[in-house]
Amino acid sequence: MDNNADNGATLPEDDTTTVPEEADSSTLSQYQRLMKETVQYYIKYLVEWAATDPYGFVTNLIICLFPFLLICALLSWKMLQHIESNEKKGKRKSKRDVNIAKSRGRSKKAD
Repeated sequence: MDNNADNGATLPEDDTTTVPEEADSSTLSQYQRLMKETVQYYIKYLVEWAATDPYGFVTNLIICLFPFLLICALLSWKMLQHIESNEKKGKRKSKRDVNIAKSRGRSKKAD
């Protein structure tokens, strides 16, 4: 590979996977350009795949996202159970406090 070429999308051959800690601005900008081109390539690939095989694309998307949707539903249900439990405990505690106050001869309003 010719490092003196005008193609700014390539990194030097000795280090193509990571950016050195003390990289100068030209190496960093080359790395940024390379990453930008890579991301653009994958986005273009996904758009072409969605255009040529929309049913397969949507099917694969649903298959990939289904576990996350299932986890989200399970955690939402657990959170609902926890909130309802806390509300019931709060109501019982307020009723208990009112009854204790009544038995001691004080009047205390329920919240």
